[in-house]
Amino acid sequence: MRWTHALLLLAAAACDDTVYPPASGGSGSFSSDWYGVGGMLYAECRSCHGPESGLAVLPDAIEEDVRSGDEAYVVPGSPEDSLLWQVLVGAELPSQPEVMPPGGALPEEGVAHVEEWIADGAAL
Repeated sequence: MRWTHALLLLAAAACDDTVYPPASGGSGSFSSDWYGVGGMLYAECRSCHGPESGLAVLPDAIEEDVRSGDEAYVVPGSPEDSLLWQVLVGAELPSQPEVMPPGGALPEEGVAHVEEWIADGAAL
């Protein structure tokens, strides 16, 4: 009977490349590693940055960016040069007129988690 549970778990995980933690307790409940940052992006950003949005699908686009080394969103070791961190703190960018998410920034602790993850090298 246990193998059927394992097969069901594997089948569920196969539907998405990454399994993120459920959104509970707000952005501050996530850690400063990719598991936590990816979970926070999934919980906080996916409503606007989902597969049907026509925008970068988060957190998938961030993970692909880091894996490929493109540095379009994240420059490992340098939050100040990372578009992801810049939009979260509301930096003045010509292509990004407002802080993300629209209507209000993430809690400071959530932004600090992203900053720490990037500063520590953005390990996946």
